Amino acid sequence: MPAPAQPTPWLIALVCGLLSTVLFMLGDLAVVGADPATTLYFILNTFSPLPLLIIGFLYGYRHAYAGSAAGLLAILAIAPEKWDAAKYILLLAAPISLTCFLYYRKMVDAKGKVRLYNGVGFMRSMTAFGLFLCPVLTILYQNIAPLREKLEAFILSFYEQMEKAITLQDGASLESIITQQDFYSLALPYVAAATVLNMLMLLTLNALIAHTLVNKTGKAVRTAPKMANLYLNVRYSIAFALLFLGQLFLVDNGGNFLGGLWMILFFPLTLAGLGLIHRWMTPKKPAENSKIWLFYILFFVLLPYSLFAVSMLGLAQPLAWRKTPRGKKT
Repeated sequence: MPAPAQPTPWLIALVCGLLSTVLFMLGDLAVVGADPATTLYFILNTFSPLPLLIIGFLYGYRHAYAGSAAGLLAILAIAPEKWDAAKYILLLAAPISLTCFLYYRKMVDAKGKVRLYNGVGFMRSMTAFGLFLCPVLTILYQNIAPLREKLEAFILSFYEQMEKAITLQDGASLESIITQQDFYSLALPYVAAATVLNMLMLLTLNALIAHTLVNKTGKAVRTAPKMANLYLNVRYSIAFALLFLGQLFLVDNGGNFLGGLWMILFFPLTLAGLGLIHRWMTPKKPAENSKIWLFYILFFVLLPYSLFAVSMLGLAQPLAWRKTPRGKKT
């Protein structure tokens, strides 16, 4: 009796694309703490890149492209608003496609040897993508009416909460310091930047999980980049400082736009900070792995404070790197 036919990689890619799309769209229903169902939606949405990343790492980036295209067609067929398709492309399909492409990309190192793209290259490429995406999202937020109305309601509700919480001298109102419209214009680029930063962080987490799962099948084409070898060029620290100062001194002349770009640099800074911690804590014996696990438990429990602390460590990483004996630049 002949063995049953196995599904082809292309069919698996289409199924994974549809699954990622469903998980991605659950984000519109997710509100943490509202009730168990919506909290579950939030958790599932966190892993929306995973199916497409697994298929891309397992069979090749073209399969990830095919799965992303299948998801886009499904959204165009059933989504009520055109923004849903644009959101899917910008926040899921494009970053996943880029990640899978970089996973297989080859480069020539300083010794002239051809090898696969390293972790530093991934960090640099995804940071550049985030810096491009942030102003694009800001423009879309300003020009797509349904989306602009939702964001305006969200930002102004936050303004009203601030107005109730802040007590000013002489009975002055928050309106006397900054109007609602000015507050909305000031906050909009930061909302876009926070969206992109969240996407980059979750994409990196899912990429590490996907590689681990693919590696267990024995079909991984590469090893995972070592966190201890992630090196941040000093130019990132300089760019971070310039954008931060530009935001402070140009707040009335487009400085809020620079603030959005400044937030994106938290992505490479955080990875660099984690890399430095891995260099300090990399165990010499398997039994010492508990130190790393304990650190990450505390890291997630103390979010967002731990994220800020680690990113500030990453800001100083170019100096700390020279004084740390373990590891080498890759």
